[in-house]
Amino acid sequence: MGAEVSADTVRCWETYAAAHFIPFFETGEELCSDARLGDYMRHRLTKVKRTTLKKELSGLNRLFDWMVEQKLLGAKPTVPRISKRATGTPHPQGKRETVTLTPEEMDAIIAQLPERSKLGYAMRAYYEVMRETGLRPSTLHRLKTPDDYQPGAPYLTIREDADKARYGRELPLSDRARAALDSACPKAGTIFPKFDGRHTLRKAALAAGLDAERASKFSAYDLRHSLATELTERSGNLVGVGYLLGHKHVTTTNHYVHARRRAAESVLSGHRLGHQGVGRPKQESSGVAQLPGIKGCGGEDSNLHEFYLTRSLADAAEEKAHEFKGASRSGTPLGGPISHQW
Repeated sequence: MGAEVSADTVRCWETYAAAHFIPFFETGEELCSDARLGDYMRHRLTKVKRTTLKKELSGLNRLFDWMVEQKLLGAKPTVPRISKRATGTPHPQGKRETVTLTPEEMDAIIAQLPERSKLGYAMRAYYEVMRETGLRPSTLHRLKTPDDYQPGAPYLTIREDADKARYGRELPLSDRARAALDSACPKAGTIFPKFDGRHTLRKAALAAGLDAERASKFSAYDLRHSLATELTERSGNLVGVGYLLGHKHVTTTNHYVHARRRAAESVLSGHRLGHQGVGRPKQESSGVAQLPGIKGCGGEDSNLHEFYLTRSLADAAEEKAHEFKGASRSGTPLGGPISHQW
């Protein structure tokens, strides 16, 4: 079934088969037994979390579809459904904590990186492109020139076979991303060969001012998460951010956006600015019922003010409607002072 999915998915299924399916299901009969499939589900819930087991059962489900298609099975076995209440068992070491960075921290880390690794790879350019585009490391390592990028081009072509989700698209580039690509782009071939830069990246994070705990947990994938958070805070456009990251569904992008204190401060700042001067009415009449003074309600607590403002506007509208109706019956021209006031 390798032609139907990405190479990464094939490798994942092969790992499931070697590490879990074959040791548990000793024979083909056991594999196709509804009872043994149920035993497998319960056994794995004592080892892994529910989300991991769902992926394993999805692989088995695809396998059974193929076996029925090839007439190796007369009927498809029932793949058990995991109860919504089942949580599974977290890994003893726990899930790696995502380190969310501010734009300034990302820039500082990249500035601390060497331009080239000891083996001559364009290290700084690689992480610069990741910071500007949010592309997965696996996708960046598959980029080629001139097929996917030509020096100076305003966009980057992402091939389906180069993307984990098989999401082929044209990716717009910032000036920084284009400059980084131009500096690393060979005449032909792979732009960023695979290399292990974890140690150098964490060393740069420490030199950039991150505390020892955050620096020790930092990885290249955190640049992707941090960019998603930055762009969402700046634009509020989840669809556009998802396109950059290679997500076909916005619900996936939601998992990449992390709450930050800076975002909360920005929201509160806008909230205060939007309600400045609402607390007390102006002395001059504006033709609309004025907002009553409310004891204990300042610019920061506006819910009660908004209620009174809405009610006052509604009363004013009703009053004007009566005037307009009376004027129409008395023969006052519709284009007169009342309609102008309205």
